[in-house]
Amino acid sequence: MALLSMAMAFAFSGARDNANFNDQKLAVTNIIQEARGLSLSSILVETASGDEPAYYYYLAITEDDITLSAVTEDSDTTKINSLTLEEGFEIDQPVDVYYFPPYGDICIGRFDCSASVTEEVFTLTSEEGREATFTISVYGGYPEVE
Repeated sequence: MALLSMAMAFAFSGARDNANFNDQKLAVTNIIQEARGLSLSSILVETASGDEPAYYYYLAITEDDITLSAVTEDSDTTKINSLTLEEGFEIDQPVDVYYFPPYGDICIGRFDCSASVTEEVFTLTSEEGREATFTISVYGGYPEVE
């Protein structure tokens, strides 16, 4: 009976860890999709000088957080959304992605798009050893998750 109880506790713990990992993976996917969705719209951004259209959306991905900001032509920056990863999760490398409305054009790594980078790959890992690989491509803009 004690052995059965221990096995059930271990199985429950694994299921909980898997659910937490899936929640973090979904949260990362959602903020990237939000950036892409905003870049295909004409939403005004609230700034100190009034409502203005976004010149571009900047997605800054670091080891432990992701920040989505709108930047106007006057360089006024407004934070739209952010995600701080839960303890025990990290992203393996920083990534900068720039989304330009209204057609959702994308530059990866550099604002001026002079680099010929067509995709960026980063990995979300958990301390339990789970990992998900995200690929952001200039051709689609939405993350592919493996």
